Amino acid sequence: MKQFSNDAVLIGVGLKNQHADQILQSDSNLPDFFEVHAENYFNSGGLNHAVLKRIAEISRLSVHGTGLGLGNHCGIEDSHQENFKRVIDEYKPLLVSEHLCFTQAVINGKRIHTGDLLPLVRNNATLNICINNIDKVQNAIGRTILVENICHYLELDGHEFEETEFLNEICRLSGCQLLVDINNVYVNGTNFSQQGGLQFARHWLSQINPRYIGQYHVAGSSDSTVNRLVVDDHGSHVQEDVWALLRYAVQHHGLAPTLIEWDTQVPDWPVLALEAIKARQLLNGLVRND
Repeated sequence: MKQFSNDAVLIGVGLKNQHADQILQSDSNLPDFFEVHAENYFNSGGLNHAVLKRIAEISRLSVHGTGLGLGNHCGIEDSHQENFKRVIDEYKPLLVSEHLCFTQAVINGKRIHTGDLLPLVRNNATLNICINNIDKVQNAIGRTILVENICHYLELDGHEFEETEFLNEICRLSGCQLLVDINNVYVNGTNFSQQGGLQFARHWLSQINPRYIGQYHVAGSSDSTVNRLVVDDHGSHVQEDVWALLRYAVQHHGLAPTLIEWDTQVPDWPVLALEAIKARQLLNGLVRND
């Protein structure tokens, strides 16, 4: 069981445009940080930057990438990396993260963007590609990034590593850290494991090296299925099983900044703020009971 030190409990939520006025007018119950997607700020100037700069005056930020493609066999696109770096340099966020997936491929000599976060075949060739891409990004931005395990909707053949082994090895060899998305693990287990989401995720979490964990994500997922698969839609309250898994992760691996994701069917600000308060109460309770 993890022994807690005086680590601070840090809770964040995703920043939504419709909440900006209420956040800026609020003097209480704000989270410790707001996450923004880097690609939404690749433009120069504009209202979105004006609002974000005001938010940054009252709260820390986390910048989360969705398109670098750390698993691209065709490498990181220079223009995307340059834009990503510009956002990091401008806002100097608390955390910088990106998904461990591929987003681009070269087909018939033409670079194609898939428009999605696609899973990787976990073999030695892919391991080396990921490490090279992560090194390139970390060297460019001058800081460590966190890589996120993704949710997937198909099972691939040809794996040489378990997912947790692959993630641990990437961190060991590249010096990056992990953004452990607990809901992604839970949904993958629900969709593809005979154990079910809860037991699958508990085992998965137990295999992660705790010294690599730099952040947790929790979210809601659909209560219906598409082609018999639960969808990680970030469109509802965090399920009780996912709260239980966050408790399990923190008890065994320790605290890390924790983000509430809510990206579809986005509620009014007070509802999202209460979800962040629930996370803080859960983690504060674990610290007090240590």
